[in-house]
Amino acid sequence: MSDIYVGEVHIESSTDCNANCKFCLNSTLKRKGMMEFQLFKKIVDESVELGCPVFTPWFINEPLIFPDLWKWMEYFRKKKVKAIIFTNAGNLTDEIGDKLFDYEDIIHSITISFMGITKEIYETNMGLDFNRTTKNIYRFMERRYVLGSTIPVYINTFKDYVTKNAESVFLDLWKGLKFSGISPMNKRHEWAGQNPDENSWIAQQRKAGAINRIACSRIMDQLDVFYDGTVPLCCMDAKGYARFGNVNEMSVKEIMENPLRQYYRDMHNEGRSGELPFCKDCDLAIG
Repeated sequence: MSDIYVGEVHIESSTDCNANCKFCLNSTLKRKGMMEFQLFKKIVDESVELGCPVFTPWFINEPLIFPDLWKWMEYFRKKKVKAIIFTNAGNLTDEIGDKLFDYEDIIHSITISFMGITKEIYETNMGLDFNRTTKNIYRFMERRYVLGSTIPVYINTFKDYVTKNAESVFLDLWKGLKFSGISPMNKRHEWAGQNPDENSWIAQQRKAGAINRIACSRIMDQLDVFYDGTVPLCCMDAKGYARFGNVNEMSVKEIMENPLRQYYRDMHNEGRSGELPFCKDCDLAIG
């Protein structure tokens, strides 16, 4: 095995999403498309050779509307690796839920993003139907209990959508459902300055003068790949600010060894991420 290690790979199955989240960059993307299966296999094969144990068929899209998802899941099973699923649950029908349970052996975890505590807040923030989505989640979790599934399932919201007085309201929405975790997220991202928000966590840290730079794990051993094979800086780099190559033209190992990528690693390890034009505005590089 190479001395280059890949710890996790985010693969953009497509750019399609059924939601219209105001906090996400998906609606502003100019690139549109879907990954070809042969490219997907190349990414997985070469990443597994570099020790990668887990893959996420997602970037800033909705994986449960991707038509080749189950074909991908079969390949993950063939390669004996785990899959992490992030979903807004807007399309989590009974049929799709049962298919997910069929892959219990390879699903590492499922995380549901539910950004709001009331119908008005949720639908404003996500552009999905509150009643339909909550029904989907309830039916899925009840089915999980009946089947005795042990897939870890989490549900999160942004903390600024759950005030201290309303946090119990968010928890009460899921009362009786046996989630592995129910919690407001600590951070609302600005997408490294691409979507500024005065209520974000990093904005609050700036105001407090409490910026503590740390080496970001994303640049160390995580790989993110757009549907067309382009490898951006990280999972925050949805528009490809910095690009390390294309998997259609290079191997995963060559991309991980790219001198520009090593430069970013070195800057993070030296505590100098604040000098990098993209990373300086990213909360993932702050402790």
